[in-house]
Amino acid sequence: MKKLFTKVGIVLLITSSASPLVACSFNFYVNRAANAIARSFADQTSSVLKSLVMSKVIDSDTNSTNDDIMKQTKNGSIVNASNGQTVNNWGEFANKWGSNGNIETNGFDASTYFKGTGTGTLTKNVNTRRTITNGFNTASRIRLLTAFNNPTLYSLAIAPNGIAHGPIVEFLKTLQGNLADKPATLQLAINLINNYDTDFIPEISRLMGGLVNGEWDTTGQKTPNDLSALKNFIINSKDNSYKPYSAWVNGTDWKLNSGLTPTLIALTTGHALDSWSQDDFNLYRGGSLINYLFWKISSDHSEIINPVPPVPPVPAPRYFGDVLSDHIDTNNNIDTDGLLKDISQFIPFLLSNPLYPLLIIEGIIPIIKKWILKMPDITLGVKHLIVGDIPTNQTTQSFNLLDIANTIKNLVNSPEQLKSIIKKLLGWSGNDKTLDTFTYDIKIGVTAPMIGKVNAPLGSILNSTYIDHDIKNSLVDSAAGFLTSDKVKNTVDMIVNLITQLGNQYPAGKFIDIDLVKTKLFLLEATNGLLNKLTTAMVTLKDIIKNNDPIQDSRIEQLYVDLGGNKPGTNYNIFTPDLPIDILEKAMLDQNSELTKILNLMFGTTADTDKKLGLSDIISNFNNQWIKTNYEDYFDVPNTKLGHTYNISMQRNTVNNTETINLKYDFNYTINGTTYHFVVTLIDSEDLNTFQGIRNFKFKTITLSN
Repeated sequence: MKKLFTKVGIVLLITSSASPLVACSFNFYVNRAANAIARSFADQTSSVLKSLVMSKVIDSDTNSTNDDIMKQTKNGSIVNASNGQTVNNWGEFANKWGSNGNIETNGFDASTYFKGTGTGTLTKNVNTRRTITNGFNTASRIRLLTAFNNPTLYSLAIAPNGIAHGPIVEFLKTLQGNLADKPATLQLAINLINNYDTDFIPEISRLMGGLVNGEWDTTGQKTPNDLSALKNFIINSKDNSYKPYSAWVNGTDWKLNSGLTPTLIALTTGHALDSWSQDDFNLYRGGSLINYLFWKISSDHSEIINPVPPVPPVPAPRYFGDVLSDHIDTNNNIDTDGLLKDISQFIPFLLSNPLYPLLIIEGIIPIIKKWILKMPDITLGVKHLIVGDIPTNQTTQSFNLLDIANTIKNLVNSPEQLKSIIKKLLGWSGNDKTLDTFTYDIKIGVTAPMIGKVNAPLGSILNSTYIDHDIKNSLVDSAAGFLTSDKVKNTVDMIVNLITQLGNQYPAGKFIDIDLVKTKLFLLEATNGLLNKLTTAMVTLKDIIKNNDPIQDSRIEQLYVDLGGNKPGTNYNIFTPDLPIDILEKAMLDQNSELTKILNLMFGTTADTDKKLGLSDIISNFNNQWIKTNYEDYFDVPNTKLGHTYNISMQRNTVNNTETINLKYDFNYTINGTTYHFVVTLIDSEDLNTFQGIRNFKFKTITLSN
């Protein structure tokens, strides 16, 4: 090949010498090609300059931005010196992109133009949106089960040479190791696996029972009819470690009445137990779960969640009331700064374990039923969720998702209505003490006149004369202000728009009806419920990830068998009946099943004759457009809109078969109305004996000369 090009070169040389006209044309094309190559090098390396300016102006991660820009350049011919790497500061970036590990900068402070890997609010936002889209794409593949038989699925995913085997092994490896070192999303998955049968199944069962049937536990217990029945339930309501959910349970007694003595009620205008309604019972129980959540988090993370300041010296798990009491002095003054710092310790853990957000949801179900769903009787359940052209029907306990979203939208746009609800929950609605029991399980220690140090329900203390009226109004205004903030409003508007787009796809009289009673049975029926059937597989998965041992093919195969697959041998051609894969496949093949309806809402319909978008399509389209408008449109590839390279000069020199290229150019980049003018010089040296066609340019100087 080398001899062939040599001969072609000789022919061209002779031809050009023989004919001045041909030689002129030849030189024109040679120069034109050289100029195009130089412009290509300039355009590609200008990605570094764009990334620096974008970091300064729109707060993107410099190296990630540079990676994204260079990926969009087709047929790239230069090395991305920091591709996919963690680069924390300008010095590290210059070490990778600079000639001899250094870039001379003039006219600007490069460190103020640089954002380290993982920083930059824009990049974090972009990455979150990309993760959501990728998650949807991965989740939607569950439908592929209907296209595979057991031999096909086994050969693709379980067999050592299967195309999906490697990614499965790599994913399982990410679940191994120290939990504290994992990001929150992985902690969530690992905790789900490790506590599947002890925490997750009981909690999701109770939550679904409460939402759908108005049940308080997994035995079918409904709202107690009277105070005696309530007391009996609260005393016996405990987690799997036998810790009471209520902070007022002491042994075999519920001591809330000791915090609501006639004397204390007189001092605080508290809500006497004997006047509680069934709605009050539900709100009290919901508040007790939120109170307990703090105890659970501090119990799971006792090495981290300590009182701030440390009182008492020996850390112990704390209900929210304990957290609050740690910052109340003998004069009943609250150390607000200390309290906020203390509470802030808990926040990062909320999404690390599925139990925590599930407890929050279960705790606020009574509030949702009362003020969002506007149910006349919150002891009842929600039987149907509707998407489409059918309105909410309280009689059949059917609720249109758009009606729900619009109710929330109206609330966040109605500060006075929100304040009224908050005052009702806190018991600040004059003499009306109904529906104020949400905070009564929060037991705090205060000093009362004529009594001394007492434990009292927060709900009664909030009504005391010790809390100034202006402070109460300030608290209500702050809570309402947060719920009516632009950030909350924008989030609600987005949800309303999503549901509207979903619903608008269904003409008059058409809709999707998710029967929540059937859905609950499909998931949680004692014998054949999908989530219960997953328990054996979760035990195997827990064993696989419990240490850092290599992932064995035999364990993956066992996991597959637990899920309902079969390895080569007996029954290889079928999935095992009534195990998870078989249950899922049958439900997805049934076009009227609740699972099919849910998948259609989530991922869209698949039939060409009735094509409808799903939530994932709408969200992904929105996210992709957002990323394009707020991020990718600034890339300007290949330099035709916002910036351009010019005054390009390139000198090539070859010594001892090593070719050196010196490149210089001007670069203008306009972003948000401001133009940045750079002059840069770069160098590249290549051994022509080993050169593969990709240049390794390094910056010598970058000068900002606005």
